[in-house]
Order: sequence, then structure tokens, then C-alpha cells
Amino acid sequence: MKKLILTLALALSSTSGNAETIERQYDGFKLWIDCDLRGHTMYQYTLGRDTGQIERKSNFKLAPDVPSRCQQTSTETYKKDGKSRFDRGHGVPFNHMEHSERATRQSDFMVNVWPQHRDLNRGAMYETEKIAECYRDMEQIEVYGGIIKGATPANSDYLESHGIHTPGYFWKALIRKDRALAWILPNTPGVTKKKLDNYIVSLDDLEKITGVKFNATDAMKELKPKRSWIIPQGCGWS
Repeated sequence: MKKLILTLALALSSTSGNAETIERQYDGFKLWIDCDLRGHTMYQYTLGRDTGQIERKSNFKLAPDVPSRCQQTSTETYKKDGKSRFDRGHGVPFNHMEHSERATRQSDFMVNVWPQHRDLNRGAMYETEKIAECYRDMEQIEVYGGIIKGATPANSDYLESHGIHTPGYFWKALIRKDRALAWILPNTPGVTKKKLDNYIVSLDDLEKITGVKFNATDAMKELKPKRSWIIPQGCGWS
């Protein structure tokens, strides 16, 4: 993991600072969108007590408030040679935006979506979403996430169909009052929920890689938990 952190930190330092980035505040979450990459590099939102329950209806759309040059050219599923190994993976998940119909619709904007390998999207990434969902009723959680900009793409399979390269890595951070948990997740096969703890990093290392400054104490930033927060028995999507 130390070698990976160094490699990704070097990737960040080599990226151009001239990229056009636009910020969009939606109903409950914020996106930072890189126009060269045609998608978000970071998202942020706050989770409080769960008060909503809206039925999931996938309705992927282009964002009407984002220039076409800054977003994908298609809303279709990601396929290569007629097969699909990558899902339309959300940054901000639908289930965390159930406080309003508008927020759930906005979470399906393609600027909030990247190709995620199905093992990651349905495995380790899904587990991070469940952890946040289960702990939000205990105390407020700040959620940050995005892609590792500058890292080698996983592939260019969707350059022709969607105008994008597939991110090589995703990152995520959950910050509570006195503790934090963060991961760097490779966009590859085998990244299942059982392997989630293999990808834990400290907030301090994540700051070095992403350039994002998190609102946390030095002690919280320096600590690298040995395991992800345990999902309480009986907790699930609600």
C-alpha cells in the first residue's frame, strides 16, 4: 500500500493545473467536474438521520446545467464487444439522497457516474455505502469521494461510446465527530466487500494523494484503522 500511495501521489503532482473544473451544488450534494475528463473528480455531502424512503428508479440523464463538453456523450450502459463488465457506478448513491425526489433524480446525472467494475460497484464500494447508511442514524457523517486524477486509466473502452477513459482508482472518506475512515479502491476485478479492509488508508495519506484538505483533527488524520466500521446487526438500506 505504501508503494501505491507514493505512485498515486506522483501521479497527482504530474497532472496539469490548467484543466477546466466547474462546481455544481445539487440538492444535498456537491460535485467538482473536470471538463477534460468529462466527469466528477470529487463529491461531498453530509449525512444526517435517515428520514426518507423513495423507490429506486434508474433514470440516467445528462445534467442540464453542465456544458456538453464537460460530460459524457451517452447515458447508455458501458459495453465492449457486446459485453458489460463495468456498471454505471454512482459517486453519490441514490440511497443516500432519499430526502427528496429531486435529489435522487440528480444523483442519476451522468456527471455523478463513472464506469465501475462490477466487482467493485457491487462489492467493496457498495459496502462503503452501507457503512455510511448504518452509522448516519448515530451521528452526522461527512462523506467525500472521487477518482484519483492522473492515475493510469483502467481502460479506454468507452472513449468512442461515451467520450471518457475509465478511472483506475476511486477514493472515499467518512468523517464523524471523533473518527474517520478512508479507502483507495482500484477499479479492477476482485475488489469485493470481503477485501474492503485491504484498501484502508489514513486521511493524511489521502490528503497527499488527492490534494483535498479534510476537516478533521491531526490525530484523526494520522490514524489508519485496522478494519472498516462494523455494520450493526440488522442494519440495511431503509
